[in-house]
Amino acid sequence: MMKKRNRCIWATIFTFVFFGVMLGGFFVCEAEQPKVLKFAHQWTQGDIRDRWASNFSSSVEKYTKGSLKCQVYPGGTLMDPRNQIDALRRGALDLCIWHFAYSAGKEPLLGILDLGGVVPYPEKGLRIAQTEVGKKMSESAEKLGMKPLAWGFMPTSVGSTKTLIKLPKDMVGQKMRGGSKAIEELFQAAGAAITHVSTGDVYMALQTGVLDSVLTADASFLSFRLYDVLKFLTISGQHSFSNASIGIVISPVSFAKLTPDEQKSVLQAGKESEASFLADVKADSSECGKVYAEKGIKVAELTDQEHQTWTNLAKEKTWKPFMEQVKGSAELFAIIEKTK
Repeated sequence: MMKKRNRCIWATIFTFVFFGVMLGGFFVCEAEQPKVLKFAHQWTQGDIRDRWASNFSSSVEKYTKGSLKCQVYPGGTLMDPRNQIDALRRGALDLCIWHFAYSAGKEPLLGILDLGGVVPYPEKGLRIAQTEVGKKMSESAEKLGMKPLAWGFMPTSVGSTKTLIKLPKDMVGQKMRGGSKAIEELFQAAGAAITHVSTGDVYMALQTGVLDSVLTADASFLSFRLYDVLKFLTISGQHSFSNASIGIVISPVSFAKLTPDEQKSVLQAGKESEASFLADVKADSSECGKVYAEKGIKVAELTDQEHQTWTNLAKEKTWKPFMEQVKGSAELFAIIEKTK
């Protein structure tokens, strides 16, 4: 009887120990599960902006030693890209990549860096972003529900089926599609007839004569194979008509939920990702010029004097109205002109 009682006692002890170990292991596993941030964007997997998202995500994981990760959803697979900023504002989405000029209708200051002649090459854009200009833009962005973590600038070029675009007079009478309202206003001031065509229809529009010329990112000139329908390309180089301002932005709601160390890590990851994105856009621009030349397209870059002619036109036709409409922006333009 005693032996039987002892066996029961040991069996009970073993059961408690076994389940204690199992339960303890469960809680350890739960504690080790990383936080996952939802990161959405509208571009296809492998696009330069998708690579930027991946590089940022890798840096976040590195700086947090795996305790914080990002799940990237490319190509609008998580939600309609038009709903991303509203989702950020509510905290339903954690991160996205956003062209700041998309929101200039609600916060006009977010369009300042996309004006013609403001950012002739990406490095200048990054330097401007570290000044009071970037600070004011960040404040405007946060009003809409997005906190910038990283800045990027995408060089743009102008392709034409009719003539090489070097001076404003070359745009007279051309049916033109620009990348944003700001740059279209510049070309319209030069004498172009602005024609609105969706991105996916640009190739056909150039082929059929609906468009004579188009401004778009160097990366898009490659991905859309526009060399099949163009004859001339004014490549960005150091004298781009514009460099589209773009950013990795986080929901202020999501940012507030992170620990101080995690907040520091995502800010570090953002800063680190700027360098990789800059290297990528520079490589794409170089590749764009090379590929188009090999395809028999006449490729040229604006000279200092030609670029200054466009900048002078921009100052009169787009900078001046902007200063009149957006209070306090005159001081920001002064900073822009001083930044090299």
